[in-house]
Amino acid sequence: MSRIGFNADRTITMEREFFRPPDVPVRRSSARIEIFGHTYHVEVEIDGDDDLCLPGVDPHGKDADPDRQKARQWMALCELSQRLTRDFEKRSGVLPKVDVSMPKPHGGRLNWTIEEVRDYMSQKLAGYHIKEWSLGLWQAKPRD
Repeated sequence: MSRIGFNADRTITMEREFFRPPDVPVRRSSARIEIFGHTYHVEVEIDGDDDLCLPGVDPHGKDADPDRQKARQWMALCELSQRLTRDFEKRSGVLPKVDVSMPKPHGGRLNWTIEEVRDYMSQKLAGYHIKEWSLGLWQAKPRD
């Protein structure tokens, strides 16, 4: 569920790069979300088919392409910025999981370019300052 007409009210920090576990058709990562003094930890997943539309090369299922990793994290920041707080709350002691859906590239194309992902993120996260907080890991913080 998404919030409509939201304000930048949270700090979102990707905690690790996306990886693909053996024999699983998803990419996984984790994130920390801080909202009004509360900290939430979530698992973040991208379906393997959705991942195919991202920029960069991903030969043989490897996760090392830096543009693709960056695009995954930027899309995850966009998704996490729009989720309701209840989506981050633990249930039965299990870490919540947030699925990231990739919007289709414009013009009927099969793949996004990294510039298009950056522009999309800039629009979705207009109230946020986006930075690489650690080598290859991204963060969105509300602008002052």
